[in-house]
Amino acid sequence: MFDFLRVASSYFPLEIKEVIWVDDNLIISGEAWSFSTLSVWRVSKGSELLFTCWDDPVEKGLMRLVGLSLENISWININQPIDPSLIFTDGSRLDVFSSFAQDPWVFRLPSGVTYVGNS
Repeated sequence: MFDFLRVASSYFPLEIKEVIWVDDNLIISGEAWSFSTLSVWRVSKGSELLFTCWDDPVEKGLMRLVGLSLENISWININQPIDPSLIFTDGSRLDVFSSFAQDPWVFRLPSGVTYVGNS
């Protein structure tokens, strides 16, 4: 999975053109790329928690991501390459906490290569 970080980062920055939140499915996408997850997640900036998947209304927070770019990706815990942390150009980050192996996160790169996490 560490090759995933290297390969994905070769495409950055990736502009976010759309964010969809439907039935606990988060989809962030742009020109020929997408990231999706059914797991729990949070968006923070520095030490401030901005919003989580359980906030009401979460859509308002998510819309602030449109127009930003994904500029980096890392693991929440470097010793456990399961939970991705997407870092955006405004310094905020989306941390995804993989909850079930049968509900993996999926990152489709502009090349068409698709990574499926925690599977």
